[in-house]
Amino acid sequence: MKACFSKKRHLSDLNKIIVAIHTQESHGDDIYLNAIHELFKNEKNAIEVIKWKDIIENLEQAMDKFENTANTVENINIKAS
Repeated sequence: MKACFSKKRHLSDLNKIIVAIHTQESHGDDIYLNAIHELFKNEKNAIEVIKWKDIIENLEQAMDKFENTANTVENINIKAS
């Protein structure tokens, strides 16, 4: 019985982490869009635009990969329940 409650607590903690990852990724999307907007609005040097656009897009892709991982863990969690 004790193991069952421990497992439920663990799953609850896992769900909180997954929700937090989704929230942060959504916030990251807003930051990404704002950063791209500001970059093209303010930067006049084409080389700097290319360089920073690449950096910003790589950061966005990294955030997407975290969310994809959270989705995979969530699906495994649902199937195992």
